[in-house]
Amino acid sequence: MRGYWRGNLLWMPWSVLYVSGYEHLKRSTAEGVWTPFEDSEDSRTLRLGACSAASSAAACVLTHPIDVLKTRMQALPAGLVPGNGLGLATEVRRLLRAEGVSGLFAGLPYRVAQLSPATVMTWMIYEKLAERFAG
Repeated sequence: MRGYWRGNLLWMPWSVLYVSGYEHLKRSTAEGVWTPFEDSEDSRTLRLGACSAASSAAACVLTHPIDVLKTRMQALPAGLVPGNGLGLATEVRRLLRAEGVSGLFAGLPYRVAQLSPATVMTWMIYEKLAERFAG
């Protein structure tokens, strides 16, 4: 059970940022900020898709350094696992010395390209089902 929480705890910051951002954008765009089209079903779908994509990308940017560090820690050779004095702080210092701050964002475009379309599809399905079952 410990492994379950360790893996999922890393997704919690992303999920909190994503859902908070999505709900904020959804509310603010419904209040008239978003008016490129008349209020139609297609416009609502496009608006919610844009809210989802933007929230997902922002959450990825803000949490990517955590994900990079997690991945690097998982890839450490067996003799360098945390507990031997070579933990997270050591890995952060090593990464910053070797690659600079940009090392914390290595692979970010791929993460955004993977998560943004997936969240757009997931939340579009959720919104459609919620709308259908609400009334």
